[in-house]
This record gives sequence, C-alpha cells and structure tokens, in this order.
Amino acid sequence: MVDSYCPIKGNEAACSGDMLHFDLHRNGFVTIVDKGLSFLNVTFRMVACNHEGNIIVKTKPTVSEYYFGFVVMNHVLGLRKVYYSFDKNNWTGLERQGHYNEWKIERVKSLPFYLQFESISGEKVITQINEIKSGFLYDTGVQFSVPKDMYFDANTLKQISGPK
Repeated sequence: MVDSYCPIKGNEAACSGDMLHFDLHRNGFVTIVDKGLSFLNVTFRMVACNHEGNIIVKTKPTVSEYYFGFVVMNHVLGLRKVYYSFDKNNWTGLERQGHYNEWKIERVKSLPFYLQFESISGEKVITQINEIKSGFLYDTGVQFSVPKDMYFDANTLKQISGPK
C-alpha cells in the first residue's frame, strides 16, 4: 500500500513536475527497481486496499469534550469527506488536517455523537461514538463496499471512465 505525501517545499526536484510522487520504504523500492536508482517513472493503478474488518477511528492522546482529534484508518477506499452530527439529521463537514486522514471536532456538545465517512465512490457509512477516550481505537462496525468497474484519477480521486 502506498499512502504517502511528498511536501514540495524543500523537495522541489523530486516532488513537483508532471509526475505523481510516491515515497516508498527501501524494502518496497528494491522490490520493484534496481537499488542503484533514486527515482524513476513507473506505471501504476489504484486499487482498493485489502484491509480486513471495519474502519477504525483512532483518537489523539489529547481528546476531550473541547477537542476530539482522530485519525481514520483501515478504510478500503480513499476518503472524500468526514462529517459529524449530534442527531443524525444535521451533518457538519470536517476539514482534513494537513494531507493525512486526520480530522477534528472543536466541541463535543453531547454523547453519543455520529461520524459519517464518505468514500471517493460516493458511498456514505455512519458510526456512533458513545464515549471519549484518549488514544483509543474505535471499531466503527462499518466498511465501504468495493465498487466494480469504477476508476479514479490518482491525482484528484475523481471518478474517470476507464483506467489510464
């Protein structure tokens, strides 16, 4: 699985230009290329991750009713958006923190509250959070379904008509 971000500032030669950039651990890199090279142009395709089980929400060590920071893990498709609600009727979209699957709610008004995850295919799944625990792994009980014959652009994560 490739799940990396290359910050352009300070890495202009490697992280900008007309190619998508992946950082690979040495073990992965030497599996696909001669280890004497430092970078190369490869053909790739985006596929669903092979995670077993449900989406996991891992809370930050500093969570409280005033700050609920969390990471979304083990989803089989990319996340387009995360929402929260205190009543399952009025949903508020969250902003991704940096370039990772980190999200935060500024104030938890009441428990339980609900998180809704939207995949790049447009599917939405909902989970309920009953208590606030720091550094905790919540098994959400939900997972995205893997769509058949849907293709996504790796740069924009928007649906396209066929593979490149």
